[in-house]
Amino acid sequence: MFSLLEGSVIAFDLPAFNKITPQVVPREDFQQALALNAVNFHTSRVVGPAIAGLLVATLGEASVFWLNAVSFLALVLVIARIPSLAFKTVPHEGNQGMGAAWRFIRSHGTLFRVVLQLFLVIGLMFPLVFTIFRVYLQHRFNLSAQEFGLVFAAPGFGALMGSVTFLLWSPKYPLKALPYGITGVVVFLIMIAEVETLGWAVLGLSCFSYFMFLSISSLNITIQLAITDEIRGRVASLVGMAFVSLGPLMCVPLGILADVIGERPLMIGNAIVFGVLSFLLYWRDKKAVKRIHT
Repeated sequence: MFSLLEGSVIAFDLPAFNKITPQVVPREDFQQALALNAVNFHTSRVVGPAIAGLLVATLGEASVFWLNAVSFLALVLVIARIPSLAFKTVPHEGNQGMGAAWRFIRSHGTLFRVVLQLFLVIGLMFPLVFTIFRVYLQHRFNLSAQEFGLVFAAPGFGALMGSVTFLLWSPKYPLKALPYGITGVVVFLIMIAEVETLGWAVLGLSCFSYFMFLSISSLNITIQLAITDEIRGRVASLVGMAFVSLGPLMCVPLGILADVIGERPLMIGNAIVFGVLSFLLYWRDKKAVKRIHT
């Protein structure tokens, strides 16, 4: 029930955030604002579990939920203090539904391939982070509870570094970062499947997450820069739905496949399929890097 309520809230939160940001930030600073938000998000992924661990040890599990709930009051106060004059007037999107967003994306060939690439990352890579890595590394290295917590702080740190890299790099055309991200994801996914020691596995996790979120930053910012204000909320809803539903749903078939063929062959197979499909999507349009912004 709690998960259902949380998903319902996120369904409103993600589109609203993506529509508010371009209203309060000048377009020339839009890319930096999105990258900075990613840095904040992934910083919380690194710092949050450490604080939660201390709270659980000293005050119990319930304290984590209470503190997390109270922390949202600060966000409410910040939003309430934003003056209404800070928001630009944008055209009303009307009641066209999600179909309008999909038709808009399909009518822009390069944008369509960028969205498909994002879905590919979410559908094939997120389930590995959510489930497969955890089962595989636990079985392979017989991790204790403490080791498990430390090992899986690595993806959060890698994602944070990927977001910081994109923020500092701030490429004129965000898709320029995508080939590096795709290559890194494939290389370090295979590395995680092949390493024999826990230290190398942790390094592989950090690097994998680094390049995965470098790719996601490139794709998400490209989409936000390419869409118009008239359709932004609808497109943000579609992309947000992929983030919160496609990844978890894909855990089911990939988990079943891992039981049949094993985690290691699944990871190597995922790396190959992801690399090939990404290559076809990105290099099909040789001018995609510039065309998406014109």
